[in-house]
Amino acid sequence: MAKLVSKHFGMLLSVEPTEKSKDDNTWSWRKKYEGFLGIIHIYQSQRKDPNNHFIAICDIDLNCLETSVGELTYKSNLLTLTTRNSIYIFKLIDTKEKDGE
Repeated sequence: MAKLVSKHFGMLLSVEPTEKSKDDNTWSWRKKYEGFLGIIHIYQSQRKDPNNHFIAICDIDLNCLETSVGELTYKSNLLTLTTRNSIYIFKLIDTKEKDGE
């Protein structure tokens, strides 16, 4: 079971393949999520890939995108997740968590 480490309101700014030559139908479906706004749930893997993270972002209608596990980095209000196949860049719009969340 994964551990929820934080939640933020934000947007998926961009997603690119880790290999520039990888632009086929099995990968490109991710591009439709660029500009997607919602609650970003950041999870830490506990069993399969300890110390790596994955993200689930869901909007008010419960449309969701869930990434695979990868390396997570923060820079200012940008969050980058690099997985085996993709590089996701999220913009954190509300970076303060409230008590009880």
